[in-house]
Amino acid sequence: MRRRRGYVVLAMVGIGFGALAGAYYGAVRHLPLATPVRPARAVPAAIDAAYHCRDDVPLAPQLEPVQIDDGLRFVRGRFVCQRPGAPRPHEVRFTFYRALGVDGPAPAFVVTPILGGPNEVARLVARDLARHGYHALIVDRRKPRDGTRFEAWERALADMVADRRRAIDWLQSLPEVDPARIGAYGVSLGGITTALLAALEPRLQVAVIVMAGGDLPQVIARSEEGECRLLRRAHGLGDTPSAAEIEAFETAARRVIRTDPLRFAPFVDPRKVVMFLTRRDHSVDSASQLRLWRAFGRPEAWSLPTGHYSAIIYLPLITDRARAFIARRFAESGPGPHRDAAIRLSSGTNRTATGSN
Repeated sequence: MRRRRGYVVLAMVGIGFGALAGAYYGAVRHLPLATPVRPARAVPAAIDAAYHCRDDVPLAPQLEPVQIDDGLRFVRGRFVCQRPGAPRPHEVRFTFYRALGVDGPAPAFVVTPILGGPNEVARLVARDLARHGYHALIVDRRKPRDGTRFEAWERALADMVADRRRAIDWLQSLPEVDPARIGAYGVSLGGITTALLAALEPRLQVAVIVMAGGDLPQVIARSEEGECRLLRRAHGLGDTPSAAEIEAFETAARRVIRTDPLRFAPFVDPRKVVMFLTRRDHSVDSASQLRLWRAFGRPEAWSLPTGHYSAIIYLPLITDRARAFIARRFAESGPGPHRDAAIRLSSGTNRTATGSN
């Protein structure tokens, strides 16, 4: 009798876990890549030139001693970057996690953190990548010097793109990195930055974009994030602005904030992108996420039934689905002429791969 009761309890527990798992996975929607695949337009030379590091700024990273993090080797470092037309160079800090258990050159990812708080989400992503055979370079975010001015936001966004393109220069110079298999991965602000890279950086073979939106003035006008509230207050928006006030704010912001993934969406190859969208988001509003997904040519995506911060419960699913996409994408691009061309670039025949830009 006791044994029978034990079986009944175990069966009930199993049913309960099964129901929870069903609810967890059942609320997630998979959106396959749209067919036919929308072709990507070439990036105009003037736009490309505005988002790289100046030719006269040497690529000379300063590295600290190697450290160990839960069995993974990593090194912190910094380099200097300056966009053409920028008034001064700035320092870029990074943390490089080496892939675990890999012999020979391995793929590498540029990981971009969220807007606020510590870089814990970026570290979780980087460690997950490193444990599965990918080098991961966390490039620290760059916040506006004066968060009350549109111009400061625009400079910070443009700098972050140039910083990461410079980081790719360095990655491609490392013998342990396969220069033909470079990716980018970001969440929230990191996702927005990764979306910009997907459009502007031709060396990227894969981009994992989590909770990113397009039309940044609209995102800022609706976001619950403290930095966005500060910017709105500085431009006269209270906690309950009228529709006309919001429209005026967005119009003013669009005149200045031009580094916007929605603007550059036509340059994106949707085959190399996977997106994770949240359906109840008040930090990067869900409508702007969907708008960016459509503008990107409806790449493969996963729609989660959460808000911005509650999406953390789906982090295991995000990292698992992202790795599956990454493996498939790299298998499709594979070795061959593209890889040979990338190796030639990293050997010094092109400025964007040698660190001379």
